[in-house]
Amino acid sequence: MDGYSREKFPHWIKQYGTCDTREVVLQRDGRDVVQDDQCRAVAGGWVSVYDDKVFTDAKALDIDHLVSARRFVEGSCHSAPTPGPRTSAAPSPTT
Repeated sequence: MDGYSREKFPHWIKQYGTCDTREVVLQRDGRDVVQDDQCRAVAGGWVSVYDDKVFTDAKALDIDHLVSARRFVEGSCHSAPTPGPRTSAAPSPTT
């Protein structure tokens, strides 16, 4: 897709310790989630709210926003600046 690249969206700020936002969301939304010493989900289960598919590998999951980064780029805000290192992954619309 033209204009979209995951590299344009610096991801996941630290929430606490070594846990970043992705890891906190995986823990919050999963069942029986086991995290390693770096806070990565190494076991657990997640159910998609969209199609009820069950996942047991956190690497198979995308933790996105209400408006995905891809849709953001496709939309009218594609010229917004890339965020700094302490903001959310989605660029803020310019005013």
